[in-house]
Amino acid sequence: MNPKNRRCSGNVTARQRGFTLVEALIMLALLGIVVTITASNLYPVREKSRLEAAANTLRGLIERAPTVAARQRTVAVVRYLSNNRRFELVYKDSAGNIHVVDSYTLPTGVIFDGATPSTWPTFGSDRAVGCHPLGNLVDPTSKNRLLAPMGFQVTLDAMIHGTVRPKVSYLIQVFPVWACRVTKVRE
Repeated sequence: MNPKNRRCSGNVTARQRGFTLVEALIMLALLGIVVTITASNLYPVREKSRLEAAANTLRGLIERAPTVAARQRTVAVVRYLSNNRRFELVYKDSAGNIHVVDSYTLPTGVIFDGATPSTWPTFGSDRAVGCHPLGNLVDPTSKNRLLAPMGFQVTLDAMIHGTVRPKVSYLIQVFPVWACRVTKVRE
């Protein structure tokens, strides 16, 4: 008898096809394990990408300030509104009205690490830095030139609590002659 054939009831033979139920269940279990391992390894990559995107978006917002200052012929201000975790690029017109040019809200899970905008000068009730139309870093209220870089650091809440490793943060600095630098910091 051909080994590929087996006897069924009576004299009828049938070709053996497919997998048995046990083989199918084992394959599904193995596939589930592989998917779980892969998904758990992709989570930190996705989170780190989100952090890097937030740092780059903030850099873009800060780098627009000299253009706004020159175009409006007044100090452009990058301010941090702590009550809603939002950065805004604004300017005051000659009548004292504040105009919002652009804004960016920190995504959920992106937090400050160490240095925060709380070291920045005040602008009303917010923390802010100003860009003079000539491109200098200034105190937005007094318009006095600032001679030291102003910066802050962002990271992920999950990195602080240890669920995503290695810990990475981004130091975002604004320099006295308006320039913005984003530096990746690893621990």
